[in-house]
Formats: sequence, C-alpha cells, structure tokens
Amino acid sequence: MVVHGTSGSVLELRSLVIINGYHAGDGGGLYIIGGAQVSLVVCSIQRNEVTSEGGGIYVVTSDTVVDLYGVSFSGNTASDGADIYRHSGTVTVYSECSAGEN
Repeated sequence: MVVHGTSGSVLELRSLVIINGYHAGDGGGLYIIGGAQVSLVVCSIQRNEVTSEGGGIYVVTSDTVVDLYGVSFSGNTASDGADIYRHSGTVTVYSECSAGEN
C-alpha cells in the first residue's frame, strides 16, 4: 500500500492485517511518502518482502510522520530494515510494538 501525502490530515489505519506484500524495491507492506501523516492503531504487519529496504514499512521524505500504537510485526524480510526502515521523516512508537528490526 502506498500512502503519498495526506493534505495535512492524519490517515488512521486501525485493526488491519497487512500481509504477504511484495515489492522489487522498498516498502513491501506500506510505503509512506510525500508528507503523509499516518497513525497505525492495533495493526499487524506480517510476511511482507522487498529486495531492498523496509519489508514491513518504508518511510521517506522529511515531512512524513508515522505513529504506531500497538502494532505487531512478524516474518517481514528485506536487505535492510525487515520490519521498519526510516530513510527520513519521523516514526514514533507510542505503545508496545513487537518489531524484530528497526
């Protein structure tokens, strides 16, 4: 899933399972870019795969903001950042997450 900009609003993704994504590049589960503001609440990011960075979540551009509330990660694969890869932007964990690699 690609989230590109949210026009100053916050996109809240709640109680989702993001599973079995694949990309021959970055961001197998979520690719968040362009000043997007995203909150993930009690989501599960599982078995996503990329050939480069950010198997579960890839965050890029300095004005991008991602907030995680009770998000779990399992089985994601990448050459760098199996669960989360932050190229630039802000990623904040507000409650427990079970990430293997950050």
